[in-house]
Amino acid sequence: VFELPIGSKKNSGLPALIKNSTKEIKTNFLRGLADTDFSLTFKRKNKKIHYYPTIDLGSASSLLIKDVKDLLRELSFRVYYLKRRSQFDKRTGLYYNASKIDINGVKNLVHWMDNIGFTSQKHLTKYYIWKKYGFCPPYTNIDQRTAILDGRLDINSFDK
Repeated sequence: VFELPIGSKKNSGLPALIKNSTKEIKTNFLRGLADTDFSLTFKRKNKKIHYYPTIDLGSASSLLIKDVKDLLRELSFRVYYLKRRSQFDKRTGLYYNASKIDINGVKNLVHWMDNIGFTSQKHLTKYYIWKKYGFCPPYTNIDQRTAILDGRLDINSFDK
């Protein structure tokens, strides 16, 4: 149905079914892809706390990254695109070529949550902490973030 090959998707882009679909289907597709393959992080930039939001996607498929970038721009997101470059994978200890897109800043995050959103607790707990406290400590797990949100763990106990 989606015209995706079995095995490696290294040279695959978005299926025509998604590219030529309605805005609702495109946003639903992006939400599902984001829940599994995107990351939501908060960077320090020029402060001591991790306050600056970044939603990003990296992939060995530069075509997929380009197609997602085009889709996001069609939906009025400001997207930063990094072309194919060598990247180190901590899990495997190997280098591989990857392309990446970043969706940076508060306006983009608010636009994302208003129009696409997340369903993954991994991303939602980070977002809710950021929304409540104005920052989100890095290197926390879902249980810690849930405890922070429930008031069972002090957010200030994490290194700022």
